[in-house]
Amino acid sequence: MAEKNRVVITDQNIYTIGELLILDIRKFGGQVQLSESQVDERFGEDKDVLKGIQDLLLPEDRNLLDALQQIRSEVHGYVSRCSIPSDIPLFHWIRKTRKQEMEEYLEGAKERFREFAEEFAGKWGEIETRFAAKKPALYQPDKYPTKASLLSRFVFSWKWKEITPSDANSQELSQEVNRMKQWVLRAMKKTIGDRMEVLAKSCADGKVNAATLTSIDTQVFEKYRTLFDGFIDSVDIQQAIEDLEEYLDGTDAEMLRSDDTFRDMVEKKAKEVAATVQKVKEEKDDRALIF
Repeated sequence: MAEKNRVVITDQNIYTIGELLILDIRKFGGQVQLSESQVDERFGEDKDVLKGIQDLLLPEDRNLLDALQQIRSEVHGYVSRCSIPSDIPLFHWIRKTRKQEMEEYLEGAKERFREFAEEFAGKWGEIETRFAAKKPALYQPDKYPTKASLLSRFVFSWKWKEITPSDANSQELSQEVNRMKQWVLRAMKKTIGDRMEVLAKSCADGKVNAATLTSIDTQVFEKYRTLFDGFIDSVDIQQAIEDLEEYLDGTDAEMLRSDDTFRDMVEKKAKEVAATVQKVKEEKDDRALIF
């Protein structure tokens, strides 16, 4: 069951609960602008509105760059799932209780990123040679950086910014905390609405599966207890989540499939929770969070 008497996050205590994290992950793109003569040749009179880029490597040599992009996407996704967007561009708010976990994750991802980058740089000479042989008309030797220069274009770093006690009670921080709460409220309302729609429909169809219940546990209950803890001021949402958790506590998909009466009760509760949550009003704010 969800815990009560939560600590409400405000501008006076947020600095004791979390820190801001910024990520800087960049990689070599493997592309350059077309030369002026190539632009003239290809676009003619339309060159004033058309721009062109050219790959410096063949499609079959992009595997390592694609792997690096995949790591970058995975890391940003993980950080987003573990954080709340800050009003400071590119920074994400992370609970201090998760800082060590985040550090360990980032260290592991950085090592994987480094290994792929070094492997790519080690093959750079071969990649250039193959491109020159297969695409001689497009080969521009001056566009190929040295191995050392190439490696410098792969960056994986992060830093933490503490919100200091001196920031507490400031109007700017108070507004920022308020916008973070607005973001959490919108996110929680959408997530609960989506999950309740799926739960109610699966109950109505008699086809409840384990994945549906697992998604509610991870996307609703777990987020509410950990990531969003203290950011939700609405008593209605708090009560709705606690009621739903009581209903589903110890429940598995087989129980819902085999017990028609209980399944109907859960369907009704899912619809009630969705309706309650959607009625919770959001504050108007002319400024959007910067992601």
